[in-house]
Amino acid sequence: MATTLRERVEIMRSRPSPRPVDAERGARELESWRAQLGASPSSELLAARLELDGISELQLEQILGTELTPGADEAGPPPAWVSTLERAYAAGGGEPWSIEVDADAGELRTLRFLELVEPLVRQARDGLRARVEAVLAEHPGAPFDGPTAVRCMLASLPWTLHAMLMRAVVLELNVARMRGELNGETPEERFDAFVRRLSEPRRALTFLAEYPVLARSLVRTLDKWERASAELLLHLARDAEALRETFGDVLGPRARLTRVDGGAGDVHRDGRSVLIVHFGDERLVYKPRSLAVDVHFQALLRWLGQRAKIPSLRTLTVLERGDHGWVELVKAGPCRSLDEVRRFYQRQGALLALLHALEAVDFHYENLIAAGEHPVLVDLESLFHARLGETPELEPEHRLVGEATARSVMRIGILPQRVPGREGQPGPDLSGLAGAPGQLTPTAVLQWDGLGTDRMHARREHLPMPGGANLPALEGEATDVLRFEGDLAEGFVAVYRALVEHRGALLADDGPIAAFADDEVRCVLRATRVYGMLLTEAFHPDHLRDGLERERLLDRIWVGVETMPHLRRVVGHERAELEHGDVPLFTTRVGSRDLWSGGGERVAEMLPTTGLQQVIERIRSLDESDLARQRWYLRASLATLEISRATVEWSRYPEVEVEPEPEPARLRERAREAALAVGDRLIDLALRDDEAITWVGLCYDDTYWSLAPLLEDLYAGSAGLACFFAFLGEVGGRAQHTEVAREVLRGLRRRLGLVADQLRSVGAFNGWGGSIWTLTHCGRLWGEDELIDEAAAIARRCASLVDADEDLDVIGGSAGLILTLGGLHRVRPDDEWIAIASRAGDHLLSRAREVNGGLGWFSRIETMRPITGMSHGAAGIAWALAELFGLTGEERYRDAALGAIRYERSRLVPMLGNWLETDQSDEKALRHKGSSALSVAWCYGAPGIALARLRCGQQIDDAGIREDLAVALRTTVEQGFGRNHSLCHGDLGNLDVLAQVSRSTGDVALARTCDRILAMTLASIDADGLRCGVPLGVESPSLMNGLAGIGYGLLRAAHPERVPSVLGLDPPLPEGPSSPG
Repeated sequence: MATTLRERVEIMRSRPSPRPVDAERGARELESWRAQLGASPSSELLAARLELDGISELQLEQILGTELTPGADEAGPPPAWVSTLERAYAAGGGEPWSIEVDADAGELRTLRFLELVEPLVRQARDGLRARVEAVLAEHPGAPFDGPTAVRCMLASLPWTLHAMLMRAVVLELNVARMRGELNGETPEERFDAFVRRLSEPRRALTFLAEYPVLARSLVRTLDKWERASAELLLHLARDAEALRETFGDVLGPRARLTRVDGGAGDVHRDGRSVLIVHFGDERLVYKPRSLAVDVHFQALLRWLGQRAKIPSLRTLTVLERGDHGWVELVKAGPCRSLDEVRRFYQRQGALLALLHALEAVDFHYENLIAAGEHPVLVDLESLFHARLGETPELEPEHRLVGEATARSVMRIGILPQRVPGREGQPGPDLSGLAGAPGQLTPTAVLQWDGLGTDRMHARREHLPMPGGANLPALEGEATDVLRFEGDLAEGFVAVYRALVEHRGALLADDGPIAAFADDEVRCVLRATRVYGMLLTEAFHPDHLRDGLERERLLDRIWVGVETMPHLRRVVGHERAELEHGDVPLFTTRVGSRDLWSGGGERVAEMLPTTGLQQVIERIRSLDESDLARQRWYLRASLATLEISRATVEWSRYPEVEVEPEPEPARLRERAREAALAVGDRLIDLALRDDEAITWVGLCYDDTYWSLAPLLEDLYAGSAGLACFFAFLGEVGGRAQHTEVAREVLRGLRRRLGLVADQLRSVGAFNGWGGSIWTLTHCGRLWGEDELIDEAAAIARRCASLVDADEDLDVIGGSAGLILTLGGLHRVRPDDEWIAIASRAGDHLLSRAREVNGGLGWFSRIETMRPITGMSHGAAGIAWALAELFGLTGEERYRDAALGAIRYERSRLVPMLGNWLETDQSDEKALRHKGSSALSVAWCYGAPGIALARLRCGQQIDDAGIREDLAVALRTTVEQGFGRNHSLCHGDLGNLDVLAQVSRSTGDVALARTCDRILAMTLASIDADGLRCGVPLGVESPSLMNGLAGIGYGLLRAAHPERVPSVLGLDPPLPEGPSSPG
């Protein structure tokens, strides 16, 4: 039965006597329904949903436990849709439906499925013909004739119906094949036989009776198509004279309608959508909504062009007709010169600043067209986008970051940012500045194999997306926005400051902002893809036989309502529009707090403030401080375009002159002052309230960079910030820094409790080991045994995680755990920690592979050869095993450490003084590229290997270790400086390595070299600012590649006897930080 829940209630109420109820089945189905809403058994969410249909949970339970008989349980005359269906199939033959589509051979064969519904299409077509004749009778001068108009409107219909039918028809095709009901020698012949059967009216009605929900949807869709098509043609006829006056070059006196393209936007408001209307070679865009906001935006662009020192901004010709409108079609085209590309990005920056002021959202790649040197915004309905006031219940740190991002230029959608991916893969970047072709769809898309045969079947696949027309091209190639970051920023700053300078005129009662007050704009409550996924899944055969199954599916729209309570007032409207096959739409007026649904229902005072007031407040708040914040977001988002470590090209900062032999004491004082300044800068950048403190960071996740809240790790998370501020407060003597450290640590400890069941990594920098190191040091530093107790509890937790460790390395795996357990053992000696470390060591031994006469490890990082180096490779693992040998005296760990070193030595390129990292093998190519082909950093390359060999040599006496150390030192001194100031892959990390070697060996000359390098680093900071180890050198708060690490490195350079090396995972000093070391 195709009846809805509400209709079933009426059927039950109209029965003279109740039907038997299967109470057990009803209760079971009720709980299933409740669960799919995301509701707990005690939740009242289901009751709230049922209230929309005026029924109770008990009544639903009775309905779910009652078998209904089609026909017998549907009293009274048949529903209108059934009568429509019966008339269509009783009418017999008629003029055939001629399908005109572009499709390949296999798709054309499957379009024969439409023969099933041809009687319904003919009926709707004839209805449209009658409507068109009436229009032409009233408007004889309309720019179309009847037959052409009907043919144009029919053109988009096949694919709509095809998508609705496909899964149910293919299921029946496979059933018929398995039953042996199809005649033919080949799969193609049997397919033809099936289609012939299906086109028979009797069999077609049998099929539709099997899938009554589908039948009802088909009737509804064709009815909406007929009315929406007639409406467009009526508007075209009525507007013809105004269109000729406005678009004379497109719609001249002799212009005639030749084609209408659908698919230019989602279907809203009873089947209406944006259409591209062709008049020969010319085209106009028809939008079934008010275009007043578009008209006023063009006026604002002209107003701005007279005041801001930017290249002129292109405006569009718009005809506003109240409930609909027409706009010129923007044609994409390339730039003709480099200067045009620069002007494109200047204009893009200008538009970005304006959209920031106008509280805009949803300007993804499909809403931006690169028309030569002009970026053109083509969908303006999401300007003045009001915030709903309520946000999902998030952890305090995530809430702070979410609120800050929502107030930033990131909200607009133009700047690079990825949507969530699936299965651990990065999602695509759909932003206006990116959206490059070839990215995979964020969700798997339904595809068909065996087209046109009786073995057709469905599969889901992530498909490459075609991209849009948003990227400017030069000489046939898309341009790289990173090359034009300066032009983008120039346009942004120019318009931002123009808005500030002319704020009074902009906000005047008769100014350009006030003109928007009565304009209709959209309010985006959920991602449109949520609606799209539900509408697509609604045509799975499981949801086409019983109206209640379709209802149950669409009720998934209630998921999230408990965490976002504001949705409760609109979810009924969402649900109703989905049921009618529309993408839900909510609009408001710029000066109103009310919402209107796509069905025209008013939701009074839904918004906490009007979009107009929000924009006025935004413009009033514009100042140099906010400009600096927005420029950070701009540069940081561009930095995320560098999607892998291998592709990051670190720029070099200019060389600076320093005195040959700087005075060491003064150097250390300068380093201390610089570290304190970094701490103060981090406090300025912090997001902070009574609940929490955090930062927005640039985080690297295996394959890509993203702007994200800090997590709990030592590398880039709150553990690293806590360590920096803890030692800064102790050594620098400022109480505010210690208080920040305590705040951050409180948040870290709370987060660890929340993520304990999800966090599986045990390593020192991206796992539990980092928490052990942080808590151990802070506990010793502040004399708080409770923190060391927590470190011990974490160590015990790690014992159960080691055997499943796939990372293995220092960063995220067992090697890092071994090294942090050594620190815990130093503070709180216990054989338990040695036992856990040994378990980790044995796990490493079990995963070792004999390679090139030594030992290597393959981890979750997929490579053809074992990785070398400190962070993820053999050097770090060798160090951990050597330390374990020192703790236990077990020769197997010593032997394995030496095996790792032997393997790594086989990857040394002597003429470069460095080690091949992963799968590099062509030494000739490396020699041609020179030393820049290999990393020279703590993470990969000579510096990290130098530190690992230094630490191995403290446990194992081996000439090969000393030889490697000498090579790595020389390379670090010669090649390791001048790129950025970070710890992981920058100057201060490499400096710490050299300083450790000089102190360990007593090398005076190396100590003087370290002083000179420190002087150069300080001079570069004074001259060019702090350079973080992230793309574009953007300020990032993190320890290993950001500001906290720069501050930590400076503090350690000033007080190496009081500040432990995080790169060497030093244990706490026996008598606290003031002990000489």
